[in-house]
Amino acid sequence: MSPATMSNAQPIQSGKQLELRDVSGTLRVLCLAHDQRNWSRVGQATAVGEDGTERKVFIKQMCDRGGAWHRDHFEYECQGAAVATDLLGSVARVPQVLFRSDEHMLIAIEWAEVVPVDRVLRESDGAAFAAMFPEALRSLRAVLDTLFEAGDRRPELNRKQRSYESRGLAVNFKGIDIRNTGFGPRTNNREMVIFDFGKPYTAPIEEAAAKLLVSVGLLNWGRPTSRFLKGPDASLVEQAFEQWRPYTSSAAIEAELALQNRFRFQEFQGGSRLEAVLKSAGVRTLGARYMRRLGRLCRRLN
Repeated sequence: MSPATMSNAQPIQSGKQLELRDVSGTLRVLCLAHDQRNWSRVGQATAVGEDGTERKVFIKQMCDRGGAWHRDHFEYECQGAAVATDLLGSVARVPQVLFRSDEHMLIAIEWAEVVPVDRVLRESDGAAFAAMFPEALRSLRAVLDTLFEAGDRRPELNRKQRSYESRGLAVNFKGIDIRNTGFGPRTNNREMVIFDFGKPYTAPIEEAAAKLLVSVGLLNWGRPTSRFLKGPDASLVEQAFEQWRPYTSSAAIEAELALQNRFRFQEFQGGSRLEAVLKSAGVRTLGARYMRRLGRLCRRLN
């Protein structure tokens, strides 16, 4: 039986209200705005608890562009947020899950004012990004240190074996990515905010570092087309490599590049069939060139 037929879930829509229930009680959520991603719907909402307390929240629902529901993604998202909240509170701000609705496969997350790193790169002047990027690298080095220290202390997590040599185990997350990080909008508030962790597991520390390094190389991927055509920014990748060098491995980087290649060339969902076809054509031409350039750049690092 498919997830869609197993669930009475209703997709979130701007201006619509959902009543959510879990073991802690009831929460009314009014969606203020939403955005459809490939694998999930996300949005801003006003949440009202049973005592009448009202607060702004971020909501995420595991409903993809085609309308299919993903129970496994929902469980992984909840698990990842819980593990990250427990581990990383001393080095970054991790917005907490306030409420989960199994019926609607939706989580309501603590609101955090955050300017994502990739948005600064794409939408602001170069000086703002130049000031933020070194701070992001230092903050993520502290994250890597913490994940490495915790590697042997989470036996309940699924352990993934890799064929390459490693310094040791670390807690990893499927969604660890520089594009899932940012800082508060005020210049005097430079605490890193991290979100969208996805599935938690243990694996070599080099895997976590490789995920982050390759994500830096993908900062120019997608829109605007002018950045996409430029390909990966060698200077940014080299800076990241120097900051995270103790945890890097050429074998782990090659494995992550191969994973991203498979993922990118399957990522052809669109709002319509035409949009999906156009996206496929763009990825198979411009995207293939981009990934070849990123591969050559990464191989030069060692």
